[in-house]
Amino acid sequence: MINAGAGGLEAISRYESKVVPIIREHGGKIISAFKPLNNPPDEIHLIEFPSKEALAQYQQDSRVVELKAEREKAIAKTDLYISSEIINYT
Repeated sequence: MINAGAGGLEAISRYESKVVPIIREHGGKIISAFKPLNNPPDEIHLIEFPSKEALAQYQQDSRVVELKAEREKAIAKTDLYISSEIINYT
């Protein structure tokens, strides 16, 4: 869950355009991303990585680290939930 920072939703979009390709390079897949109609968070993302190690490698990627200041302007708060499985109720 993502809450916009001082740069607003436009800053989130600019930041995401830079990190999404890096997510994919680390085997990450964006399963779903949406903007709730009611109160914050401003966006919710469901992202799948092949392993915890792949997530850690993404988080430590020098390009992601270099974007820290831009991320802090774009995103005021992120709640990260890590799960070992996705439950399919169909």
